Amino acid sequence: MDSKRVLLVDDEIVPGAIPGEGNYMWYYAQALRDAGFEVVEVTGPDAALETLDKPHEPFCVITLDIMMPPGKTFAETDTQQGLRTGLLLLDKITVLCPQVPVLVLTNVNNAKTVGELRGRPNVKAVLFKPDYTPYMLVEEVRKVLEPVG
Repeated sequence: MDSKRVLLVDDEIVPGAIPGEGNYMWYYAQALRDAGFEVVEVTGPDAALETLDKPHEPFCVITLDIMMPPGKTFAETDTQQGLRTGLLLLDKITVLCPQVPVLVLTNVNNAKTVGELRGRPNVKAVLFKPDYTPYMLVEEVRKVLEPVG
């Protein structure tokens, strides 16, 4: 895949944030940029679906948080107080972009959720934020993009 675009979906993102403002997700986005990726940052399911619905260059990878506010998209759905928002969004992403690999980058570390994620064909890894530095995320993105063979 020639695209070097990454969609970063996380409710902790503050688009245009600068270091020192307390936004740790800035470091993940910046590490990807430093590695040569174009990063599109969105703050939840509504913005993610709006971004994916517009004509654009393809994304090579989508990183997805699991626990997020439901937004308008899932306002009428039981998201278990946001715990399942990312799973519901993943279902929509799978329909819209079935060939795009997804890396889940989350603080949610419960066996049931992780089991559900690992059973999805486009989920290539479940990464726990406390265990993955921004540069480790870059390595995971590169690993997903390496040609098989």
